[in-house]
Amino acid sequence: DLRMSRGLGDVYKRQVLNSTNTEQVVANKYYRMMTNDSKSGKELVSGKKIDLTRNMTVGARQSLIIEL
Repeated sequence: DLRMSRGLGDVYKRQVLNSTNTEQVVANKYYRMMTNDSKSGKELVSGKKIDLTRNMTVGARQSLIIEL
């Protein structure tokens, strides 16, 4: 499940939600359009930089909020 929201100013956030009981790999072709072809972002909770040119692994029942 990919969700899109606009925060204050020009900061954009994207949420990748895994609502299953197993780890999921999300191919970058599925989220590339929502990230406006950005090459990188930052995971808001951990502050970890995310390479948006690669596939993403999302743990079971986990959510990533990415700031672009």
